[in-house]
Amino acid sequence: MKKFIALGALSALFLVACASAFKTGDTVWAEWSTDSWWHGSVDESCEKDAKKGWHVTFDDGDQGCYVAGEIFHDATPASPLAVGAQVLAFWTDTHYYSAEIIEVTETGYKVKFTDGVEKEVTFEQVVAR
Repeated sequence: MKKFIALGALSALFLVACASAFKTGDTVWAEWSTDSWWHGSVDESCEKDAKKGWHVTFDDGDQGCYVAGEIFHDATPASPLAVGAQVLAFWTDTHYYSAEIIEVTETGYKVKFTDGVEKEVTFEQVVAR
């Protein structure tokens, strides 16, 4: 019983922390469709499936409401990421997909996308999740 209550309290704290995690003007990545992430900015808060969310306007003008797990801050890592890190990695044009770092190279990373395809990308073409 004590473990259940402790987990419930931790879950509640996590939700409160997430509720204030984004503010108007923050640049973010949001999951437009399954494992398809796009860059945009937070306009305001919103509600999705009875959960607190954030309204995002994407760089191409599309818009949507996203909840925790579907959105995260756009931040370049301060130092190189380690092998095994889960990231978003550049694929083509402005398209980024989920990937895992499998090797750190002199100019960036070798990543493995969720579909098994491996690709070398520069440090700037990776976003930490």
